[in-house]
This record gives sequence, C-alpha cells and structure tokens, in this order.
Amino acid sequence: VWALVGMHGHEVGAPTWLDDIASKPHGAVTTSWSKYGAAMHFAIMTITSIGYGDITPQNMGEYVACAIIQLFGGGVWAYVIGSACGLVATHDEGTIRHRHTLDRCNDLINDMGLSHECATTLREFFGSAKGAQTADANRSLMDRMSEGLRGEAAEESSSLW
Repeated sequence: VWALVGMHGHEVGAPTWLDDIASKPHGAVTTSWSKYGAAMHFAIMTITSIGYGDITPQNMGEYVACAIIQLFGGGVWAYVIGSACGLVATHDEGTIRHRHTLDRCNDLINDMGLSHECATTLREFFGSAKGAQTADANRSLMDRMSEGLRGEAAEESSSLW
C-alpha cells in the first residue's frame, strides 16, 4: 500500500517518499521490486516501532495514508501479540480450572456479603485445593474409561514406582 501511495503522488505531481529516497546517498528506488522492498522496510520499521526515519511521508496525502496504515498495522500487531499471550496464558488446563474456581469463590463471597475474615479463610481453602481439583479431574477421566483401559493405565502408572 505504501508503495502505491508513493507512485500515486508521482502521478499527481506531488513530492513523495520515493523522491526523498532518491535524494539520499543510496540513490533512487526505480524498479517495482525496489519500491515494494523499500515499502516493506518502512512497514516493518513502523509496525515493530523501530522507525529508523529513513523513509518518511513528504506530502499531506502520504501523511494521511501513513496514519491510516499505522493504525491498521498497530491493530493487527496488537491482535497477534494478544493471541500469542492468550495461547500462553491458557496452556495449562489445571491452572485455568483452578483460577475459575477462585473466581467462583470470589463471586460467592461478594454475593453473600461475607466478612473479610471469612473471605480470607475461603480463599485460602480454595487456593490450596489445586491438587485436589487435579485428582478429581483425573478420577473423572478414569471413570469414563473401560475397565480394561483403566487397568492398563493403572499398571503403567504403578510400574513407574
């Protein structure tokens, strides 16, 4: 998109970022590949917040296009980073289940208007219950298995001792 903005400026006779690059020591960007390469360089430097400043808007149209591109790119970047963080945060199902239990405990405390002392006791109880929750979840899985499969899993796990 940034390359097209520069080429459009040439068509209407306005100075563009392509003209600005031509005045720098490394010279003009003349081929389509070099224009798109320079535009890709600009996009990567912008989205990663490095921003060397070697490619800059040169007219109002480019400033507007640049602002729109940066807003869109920032949104995409935020989505990508948020998705990656979400994957990392939800990696451990036991921890998610435990946090959900703690959230439900806090809801119960608020709904019932419990005292600070009682709330602290409940939070400590449920906070230390993660191991019991894991054991309950494992027991539930074992109950859904056939007797043969359950026996095979028990034999395999006991051989580790």
